[in-house]
Amino acid sequence: MTGQLARSILEHARQHGAPLEDVAGVIVAGIDAGASAKTTLIFLDRSRRPALVAKVARDRTAEAGLVDEFEALRQMRGDVVSAAALQIPRPLGLVRIDGRLALIMTGLDGEPMMSRYYANGHTDSAEDVGRDFGMAFTWLSDLQSQTSSRSISLADAAARWAERVLDRYFEEIGCSAEEEALFAEASARAQAFGHVEVPVCASHGDYWMGNLLVGGNRIAGVIDWERAEPRGLPFTDIYKFPTSYGFYLDRVSHRTGARRSAHPGRENLRARWARYGDWPNLIGFAYAYFGFGWFPELVRSSVLRQLDRFGIPSGANWALFPLFLAEQALSLPDPSFRAGYRSAIVALSAERESTWLWNESAAEPNGHAVIATERPAAHDVRT
Repeated sequence: MTGQLARSILEHARQHGAPLEDVAGVIVAGIDAGASAKTTLIFLDRSRRPALVAKVARDRTAEAGLVDEFEALRQMRGDVVSAAALQIPRPLGLVRIDGRLALIMTGLDGEPMMSRYYANGHTDSAEDVGRDFGMAFTWLSDLQSQTSSRSISLADAAARWAERVLDRYFEEIGCSAEEEALFAEASARAQAFGHVEVPVCASHGDYWMGNLLVGGNRIAGVIDWERAEPRGLPFTDIYKFPTSYGFYLDRVSHRTGARRSAHPGRENLRARWARYGDWPNLIGFAYAYFGFGWFPELVRSSVLRQLDRFGIPSGANWALFPLFLAEQALSLPDPSFRAGYRSAIVALSAERESTWLWNESAAEPNGHAVIATERPAAHDVRT
């Protein structure tokens, strides 16, 4: 079946002018685990480089994501003058082949950043991790600057974001007293920054290591655009990369046998944060935003630097970050995933005095967040 499907995809791509004379093979690059998911096929040229990519819906319920990605890519390619320089895939067609909807697009070259992330010792190196952050935020800055069309007040931006996210969050996930108080505080903080202008620009929507391709010391391409908004807000992408990068640090060290001392203080948070739940990603979240050491400082400085580009004060994080977490909780229908993000939201509310997201006074002069644990010597990082 895969061979027949591949031949049909190639024929359609050629009809749309794709230069595919040198296609030498096809590989199944991914099969999503969900029942209503997609299969991804990558067609390789004679140099073993990606020439074409096709995502095929496995049933009707998976088709909406393909339609969303096709429309986002088509608008991005039409709006962004330097789409080729940014290495955004070019959509070639959205077609039904043997009853299955398929999104066909150009391939992108590059090594998945996830391969580097899981390489032995990579995430224990301040230099290597700093390079990943530098590449990711350089590309993101280029995307945002090239697609910025107008600006709106931060109060309006937060209100629109909240309207789109919170009603659905309360209906599908629920709302405790702690969550309700947190979102109310976020709304009040947004009103206090109502005079601040924020850009309307393209948002990838799922900007994490798994969707970034690296070539040398730069981002060579970005994939999976189904959550993109060509006329969105910049904040989801700004928060998503460092949050996801921090999620798996403890498991990377465990798998590779790397030195846990490279992330001082991380394990000290485990017992303290167990009160909020047993979500595997919770300790990584705690370390990234409530910990100390070179990695939490890299997270803090990277986020603040991005906001500063837009002239947004650091205090606005409290108006924006809770909405980001609520949005992420809704991104997958899996109950354990949603419960995990909900535990992070409750923890954020309870621990707000010890994170720079709430108040810059929660950071020492050297930039390391204050927490109630014994502190080893901090590491430095240059980005």
